[in-house]
Amino acid sequence: MISLLSSRSIDILTWLHIQFTTYIPAFHLPLCFFPSHPREVWELNPPEVTNSVLQYAAWGVQGQQLVYIFENNIYYQPDVRNSSLRLTDSGKEGAVFNGIADWLYEEEILHSHVAHWWSPDGRRLAFLMINDSLVPRVVLPRFTGVLYPSGYTYPYPKAGQTNPSVKLYVVKVQGLADTVELRPPASFKSSDYYITMVKWINSNKTAVRWLDRNQKSSLLAVCEVTTGDCVKKHERTSKFFLTMQNEEPLFSNDGNTFFMILPEQQQDKGEFHHISVFFHEVNDEINIYTLYIQTHLSFCFFFPRVSYVGTFTRQCLTCNIFKDKCTYFSAEFSSDLQYVILNCQEIVSFYHLFFASFCSDEAPGSQSITEKFHLDWDSVLSSSDGVIVAQFDSSGSGFQGLNIMRQIYQRVGVLEVHDYLKAIQYVILKYFINYWCCNEL
Repeated sequence: MISLLSSRSIDILTWLHIQFTTYIPAFHLPLCFFPSHPREVWELNPPEVTNSVLQYAAWGVQGQQLVYIFENNIYYQPDVRNSSLRLTDSGKEGAVFNGIADWLYEEEILHSHVAHWWSPDGRRLAFLMINDSLVPRVVLPRFTGVLYPSGYTYPYPKAGQTNPSVKLYVVKVQGLADTVELRPPASFKSSDYYITMVKWINSNKTAVRWLDRNQKSSLLAVCEVTTGDCVKKHERTSKFFLTMQNEEPLFSNDGNTFFMILPEQQQDKGEFHHISVFFHEVNDEINIYTLYIQTHLSFCFFFPRVSYVGTFTRQCLTCNIFKDKCTYFSAEFSSDLQYVILNCQEIVSFYHLFFASFCSDEAPGSQSITEKFHLDWDSVLSSSDGVIVAQFDSSGSGFQGLNIMRQIYQRVGVLEVHDYLKAIQYVILKYFINYWCCNEL
């Protein structure tokens, strides 16, 4: 993906952001900078690499900071005119990844190829070092136009096989370079684990979540980046499996209060996810349902049961806005909480189609059916190729309560198949479906 962005200086225009998925072979493309006066070009080409593929490049958070990745190593420039500083030297293509995700972390854990995070002041960079050296490989064919395809080898851990090891580091990019490892809690050091979330609280502290390989135990900690010491803030366990492990806690300015989404028992209906607030001073937890604004914390949240001394004014801000036109919004508040932007993320389309494609996100706890508008391969099929796309949420799907999600515990691939067949048999009986393309079902 290539985006054209203006920099934070009025005299320069820059081509950024350039990203290449790490496990899909990229092509050689230099990153160049074009100042408006005078006309000059600078190319990102650190002296440590030759004939290498640029894997990632992006602005930092202050001034004209740049961070980019060659050969799985992170490079930093405080300005486009400055020389580069290599922050890591352990990178090895196909084996050790610094600041960028391998296949497992991109697709299944972080859901992003970016595995580094800037501190708010731009003085430090947190990054993952993912080591795939012991991970079994799979060979995938590459069709490049020649008679026979070539093979490309990827680290690809299957169930029960060796997973990549992961470490979290924070490097100081200004002044004397200094790298500190944020160490996992003792209960995780001797076993396989994932790092599922990293979030800066302020310029000196980060929130980190560790998850064990069985995905039954997770720990949220706050780490001091100058020492690497981490303090446990919340621990979750489940006899089934944990979900929403990528969720970032929302911290108050002083870092003493934070919000998370956690499951809560709903009488005899099972557990459902709700917002919870944690007060550091008393280690108290309050579950939240109804929209409420607490001005002295500058937070907007939901309150279910009142155990807080004081009076409240409850008001739902969005319940009756555009209800007949849009039901799926994202919200962004102004800094003073006086205004909110509601972005409708759905679209209504009308189809006159005949063939059918049946899709489902098979990951436990996932959700395929929402009213959020998105563009993907299903959109191409439905808009250009005369295909009806049917999506299913079966047993094991999320956002319908944990009882439904946990039905597939130790039975993955059994109930879902039954649900899919029932759904397909129902859909193909509709008069607008080409039954003959699905008659084997």
